[in-house]
Amino acid sequence: MSKTYSSLTFDIDIEGLPSSVAEFDELAKREGACLEHAINNYVAHTHLTKVRAAICKTVETETGIPRKTEEREDDKVVYDETEAKFIKRVNVELAKDDESLEEHYIDAIKTAAAAVEVDLTKAVRSAGSSKLAQKWLDKAASVIASGKAEAFAEAKGITLSGDEEDDQQAIGSKIRDITAELQKQALEDAMSI
Repeated sequence: MSKTYSSLTFDIDIEGLPSSVAEFDELAKREGACLEHAINNYVAHTHLTKVRAAICKTVETETGIPRKTEEREDDKVVYDETEAKFIKRVNVELAKDDESLEEHYIDAIKTAAAAVEVDLTKAVRSAGSSKLAQKWLDKAASVIASGKAEAFAEAKGITLSGDEEDDQQAIGSKIRDITAELQKQALEDAMSI
């Protein structure tokens, strides 16, 4: 099977992809390989993102040490440090008082992480799509602002979570994919004349 993916703004055809779970397992030369890959992909690209957010929120609440933020030109406040840098900074600050997250806050951290539910209804973002171009986010914001997000999602077969950023990402990704397909079709039509 062949499938087209976008990479570095180019549409790239990838040949030799399996077209079924059974074929995936056969090509991987072991039963259950497809499920294992799906679970690992979900955990790495979706679930652990939510777990990291929950841990950071818990660390902020428990320690009273806030994560660094900055205000963008559009007045939106965004985090100004990665989760890993935040955790490292908190541990450095706690070490001044002979404390550590592992020693004093591990129960709260584990409770927060365990509270993150597995939700397989959301599409897993593909490699390279974690940062959607601003133009697609802007188009998605227009759809959301017009009150047509749910109708768009239903018509285009995507699931909205109710989380504004996730929904904007999902709608923007779908708009990008539709636009790419239309551009591809237009080029094919022009070449067939």
